[in-house]
Amino acid sequence: YNDAELQEPFWTDDENRINGEPPTASAGAEMPFVPKIQLTATGRLDVSYGNLPGHFQAAVAYTDESWSLLDDVYRQLQASYPIVNLSAGVGGDAWSLDLFIDNATDERAEITRFHRDYDDSLGNLFHDTTITTNRPRTLGVRYAHRF
Repeated sequence: YNDAELQEPFWTDDENRINGEPPTASAGAEMPFVPKIQLTATGRLDVSYGNLPGHFQAAVAYTDESWSLLDDVYRQLQASYPIVNLSAGVGGDAWSLDLFIDNATDERAEITRFHRDYDDSLGNLFHDTTITTNRPRTLGVRYAHRF
């Protein structure tokens, strides 16, 4: 559980504060990129394949919604999301082989959202939003050998 919020108003420019302009972020504003709740759970089942030890594993991580920026005017709420990772493996005395699926549900979570307004040379106003997402579903094989 995270309770990260401003205790007092915040101005990015002290001159704006002195001139009596409104703060960039009000007191009580939640900090950007800090979800209220983050949960993680992992379950692992050890099994045997003949005389070789193996396992099945599932990991789930949940991230609550969070704000994109501190600025009261431009901030946007980023949605909550779960991520599920699965793996199965087998190993010997000096080696291991794992099959894995990261982000098994192919969740496209917004990790960051940034937007900016800007003028071109003709005075036209443009709005640009850049969203960074997590990795898509990834399938793979991992082999390790201990020397």
